[in-house]
Amino acid sequence: MYGSFMAAKPSPEKPVDPQEIMNAFNARLRLNEERQAELRRRIQLLEQNTLSAEKKQATEVRLLKEELTDVKQTMRNVEDRIVTVIKELQLTPKKEDVDVVKKYMEYWNPVHYITVDKIEEFVRDALQKIHEESQPKILDD
Repeated sequence: MYGSFMAAKPSPEKPVDPQEIMNAFNARLRLNEERQAELRRRIQLLEQNTLSAEKKQATEVRLLKEELTDVKQTMRNVEDRIVTVIKELQLTPKKEDVDVVKKYMEYWNPVHYITVDKIEEFVRDALQKIHEESQPKILDD
């Protein structure tokens, strides 16, 4: 019977030594154990690399979510400010309204208006002048 542990078909002239069979079996067993140990080491390394990559990606995803939240908040603030500016601009007068007020101001020309104090001063001056004119003048000769 030929097994997978035998190197070659035993020749009928030469007797098969059981010790050689055991040595060959042991050598193959050690080789398989070394291969299995190497495969385990590689699998462990792959698992470690996968775990570290997952942690890194999870951290990056968390940071991206935080940045996205910050960007959304900033956008809301900008939108609020834009709405405020629009409302304030709606409250400002239009050019046509300003032009109408300007025309009325030019028509009325408030610079030429006189204050109450000035009127009182003019009245006093006029009364004093009238009073002085009504007094007889004395001539010195």
